[in-house]
Amino acid sequence: MTRFHPLRLVQALALALAAHMASAAPVTLSYTGAGSPEVAPGAVSVGLGTLNSKSGSYSGLLSLDDLLDFRFDLRFDHEGKTDLFSYGLADLEAFSMVVGADGIESFSLRTKHQRATNFWSTALTVQGLDVGEAFTGNFDLWAPITSGQFGAKLGTAQVPEPASLALVLGGLGLAAWTSSRRKPAAKPAC
Repeated sequence: MTRFHPLRLVQALALALAAHMASAAPVTLSYTGAGSPEVAPGAVSVGLGTLNSKSGSYSGLLSLDDLLDFRFDLRFDHEGKTDLFSYGLADLEAFSMVVGADGIESFSLRTKHQRATNFWSTALTVQGLDVGEAFTGNFDLWAPITSGQFGAKLGTAQVPEPASLALVLGGLGLAAWTSSRRKPAAKPAC
């Protein structure tokens, strides 16, 4: 029978907590676009989403093969009607993101077209993070449906407050100390 080692339990829990704190949060995505005068004057598109890398870290060049998941929900409002589009990882045709020391340096993606309820089937194309470098479009139209700006922001890992961390570790240490002080139960005489 192996003896219970409280110190090993505390070490394992501390390692698990450190690993959780080091894991990266997802990249948050956003899009705001206005209708092009030629195709959809007065239209508005807004979208929000997230992406996660397989490795959980974000540095250097990331391509489509590096993504664990991708989710982007787009809303298109025009002439009192609304179309909703949800793009997932399987809907990405192309993806590239370069992350440097100062954050995201470049970003591009292209989705497949999705059917609409009221208007045109729509794809999202991002060529960069500046104004006018992102647009929604349809292969039958000669101009974008909407054009605007795409945003991508690196998430930050959730780090507990130092007081909370000290309280948890102190409680684990106390539990380990008290369990090591327990006297073994007396064995019945035979």
